[in-house]
Amino acid sequence: MSEKNNKYKTEQMINTIIAHTKSCASVTHHPVISSKTIQALRNIDRKNFLPADLQKFAYDDQALGIGYGSTISQPFIVALMCDLLELTGSEKVLDIGSGSGYHAAVLSQLANQVYSIEIIPEIAEIARQNLLPYKNIFLKEGNGYYGWKENAPFDAITIAAAIKDIPVDLFNQLSPHNGKIILPLEKNNNQILTLIIRNNETLSYRPVLPVRFVPFTGIHI
Repeated sequence: MSEKNNKYKTEQMINTIIAHTKSCASVTHHPVISSKTIQALRNIDRKNFLPADLQKFAYDDQALGIGYGSTISQPFIVALMCDLLELTGSEKVLDIGSGSGYHAAVLSQLANQVYSIEIIPEIAEIARQNLLPYKNIFLKEGNGYYGWKENAPFDAITIAAAIKDIPVDLFNQLSPHNGKIILPLEKNNNQILTLIIRNNETLSYRPVLPVRFVPFTGIHI
């Protein structure tokens, strides 16, 4: 597939995301994806974050399994999660659950620095190779439950796996001044994409949309 065709397919994917955003607006109360996020999606070719046998599905608006129980998220969900953070370009973002690196790559177009953590060694290596061209992304293999303390505080945190509560370490590493977390919160076997905003010791919760993510993995002690 030529680069020109890839760009055409990316535009089709973006049009689908825009339509999906409008159709979900009564639930999400977020009817428009910002032009900044749209341009970030335009800059990143999703095909580059998929194994060869899945690249024919690169521009479909669906999550895809990439092996070892890991997935690359649905483009609409990536766009929505990034857009809800309202990044200005100066922020430091913690990305938990790197997968193949697509979400981190999109975030790299919107933030100053992205710190990405992947717990599965084989997937971390895939992400490492995929993210080599991105000089403002820093990746490590590790347990995202404990965050990345030496680089805190973070202006925003994204979590690409379902979890029941915010780990204390992540709360402590989030900026106390309008720090934001976007994640799928799990309750009674249901997952709700939720935006959480911290102001000092207070957290406000905004449920956004029912979702389905892989469960959070890692040692919780």
